[in-house]
Amino acid sequence: MSSASNNNIAALLSILKPSIADNLATNTDAQIQDPASAEQFINGLSATNYANNSMELYRILPSVIGSDNPPNIKMAILDSLNPAVIRSTEGLLQNQLNQSTAKAISLGQSLVRRLFEGYKLVIYQLGEELPINPKQTRKSGHLAQCILAACHLLARIQLNSLSHYLQQPSFYWRELHALYLLAEQLGVASKDIPDDLGINSSVKKVYIKLLLFSSTRPHHFSNYELRFVYSELEFWSSLAELHRGNDKGLFAVDPSTNHGTVYADEGDRHPGNIILDTSHLVTFLKGVISDNSDTLFSDRVSRRVIGDLIKQWGEKLKRRETHIKDQA
Repeated sequence: MSSASNNNIAALLSILKPSIADNLATNTDAQIQDPASAEQFINGLSATNYANNSMELYRILPSVIGSDNPPNIKMAILDSLNPAVIRSTEGLLQNQLNQSTAKAISLGQSLVRRLFEGYKLVIYQLGEELPINPKQTRKSGHLAQCILAACHLLARIQLNSLSHYLQQPSFYWRELHALYLLAEQLGVASKDIPDDLGINSSVKKVYIKLLLFSSTRPHHFSNYELRFVYSELEFWSSLAELHRGNDKGLFAVDPSTNHGTVYADEGDRHPGNIILDTSHLVTFLKGVISDNSDTLFSDRVSRRVIGDLIKQWGEKLKRRETHIKDQA
């Protein structure tokens, strides 16, 4: 790998470096010190009390993240805690935001963000250990898994922010772009990685999903419709493409900024810009709309939502403030 590529990796790692990276500590009294003690901790959590579980996880994560454990051990611990964090936060965020649920919902979002900070630290630590030719080492594979886990957490943070009117993290897009570019530099952006159920995903697929999601008008959807689109994008994202150069596409993103997509003909053109080509996705959705099979539309809103997405991903729209009430 060229020295320029290594310099790019170093620059991306500096963007992702959390402040705690220079202040790691040895704590022999920590409740969780390895994957076995993490599993023991998880087994002690309640099967139904999501609020207590979230508070326990929120309490334990700083000592896990701030320890001077080797990054591979820390990654294994975070991977063990990840499903418990997701279950607990989903339990807290299944309710609509109101005065009585605000604290619980905020706790759920903060818990996901704290876990994300842990994965960022592991990515930084693994990246610091990379040799001159990082694509040829096992560490690049571990980094791919860690980057994908971090991207999945950012996807949850984005959905939670939109569905519950929560503030998005200040550097959300800058960190997402850095994760994708780092995966590109390591040659693992398109690498399929199976989850616990054997379902493959990749950093590129999740990145496209989040670009597509932000390219809609999410605040114009009801909560139910928002989650419908988010769920379907697990498949739809494979029908969109990313290009560089002068290739045509409706949307573009400058990964050096802290912004999502803009219309390609409106943004400044830079050599590093990424074009989001939605033409094949729109063609597919038009085919879905023309099929009258009831099995494709199991609920009463999906047909209208897909029609709206065809417009949003297929043509340049003039933004208007209209909101649709939740009909679910």
